[in-house]
Amino acid sequence: MSAIRFKTFNSTFTANQHNFDVIEIENGFCRAVIARQGAQILSFERKMNNAETDAVDSKSLLWCSELSLQQFLDDLKSDRKTKAIRGGIPLCFPWFGGHPTDAKLPAHGFARTQLWNLTSVDESAQGHQLLFTLENNSVTEAVWQHPFCLTLRISCGKQLRMALAIENKGDTAFDCEFAWHSYFPVNAIENARIDGLQGKKFLDQLTNQTYVQEHVQIIFDQETDRIYQDVDGHYLIQDERQQIKIDTNHCQSAIVWNPWIEKTKRLGDVDAQAWRDFVCLECANVREHRLHIEAGASAEFSMTIA
Repeated sequence: MSAIRFKTFNSTFTANQHNFDVIEIENGFCRAVIARQGAQILSFERKMNNAETDAVDSKSLLWCSELSLQQFLDDLKSDRKTKAIRGGIPLCFPWFGGHPTDAKLPAHGFARTQLWNLTSVDESAQGHQLLFTLENNSVTEAVWQHPFCLTLRISCGKQLRMALAIENKGDTAFDCEFAWHSYFPVNAIENARIDGLQGKKFLDQLTNQTYVQEHVQIIFDQETDRIYQDVDGHYLIQDERQQIKIDTNHCQSAIVWNPWIEKTKRLGDVDAQAWRDFVCLECANVREHRLHIEAGASAEFSMTIA
């Protein structure tokens, strides 16, 4: 089965390639849902043949807060200004976290809440490929005065692959940060493990202290908020039920985050027990690895999840 469906949640409009809220994709390899807001992948389920039953099973590679998604859909239906969606893979740009000099500006920049343009949809024997773009406009220029173009290619097949290009379309260089703020499902966070960061320096954002990851695996028994630098870009998330492999190119930072119990209560867009169900492993270039892009130049990055 292969299909791509454009959906809108406001009855005033008819959904098409240029006017939609979410896209639903299904092919022989996967099922996926992508929001136009942020060009954000909300879900990705890989299909797998069960040799014992001859049935097709599915493996979910992303986690999304049902409460946050419902709030987003309610805002769409009532024409209220939509908020960022907590889950899937939001894109943080042109800064990560709070703005370095103005706390009034939106956390994680504006890319995750802007409406992107879907410029092409292709289907091949490998699955579906979608190309989204975002350029500077009156909203972005109000908080970041640089001409730019973001190009995001999403490939939905046996793997989920994302390729991002950041182009400086202005006459002067600019500095920026970006992060794929990816949410991954775990059976229980207490049983989750992350491989791939041993020996790497990290800033613990809860203590503002710098450490080195001594153990082979990262484990979780409390709130965790760390920025790792000079990383290799290859990771494995696993628990007793499944494992998820992440491979990146040119992403020199990684952020590991779980809010644990008390912070989850303060978030407002997740259920009280949701902290047990996910971990964020964010592939990025932030802080000392922020990007410097000359006028007319571009920088490219990729991430593959399997």
